[in-house]
Amino acid sequence: MPDGIPVRATMSVDPDEGLIHIDLTDNIDNLPLGINLTEATVTAACRVAVLTALGPDVPRATGRSSALNLNCGKAARWASRNSPPPPPPPPPACAMC
Repeated sequence: MPDGIPVRATMSVDPDEGLIHIDLTDNIDNLPLGINLTEATVTAACRVAVLTALGPDVPRATGRSSALNLNCGKAARWASRNSPPPPPPPPPACAMC
């Protein structure tokens, strides 16, 4: 992709409910390039981004992660279930290996 791959995230904070909502549904579908992320990886990346933005005074605990409401859309869920198998290993360099 010579022009890069745009990534869009919309974040909103609901102080009454104590929730941070992140919407990733306005992104392109998976690409056949081996760069697609699973839902677990996207969730972890969003948690790290939110905690980093909140600063070091916010404790890094499991309870903080429960305040994150993440909508990955269909792409991450599809990648989690439909990732192609890894390619076979390359052949040995010589017949003696």
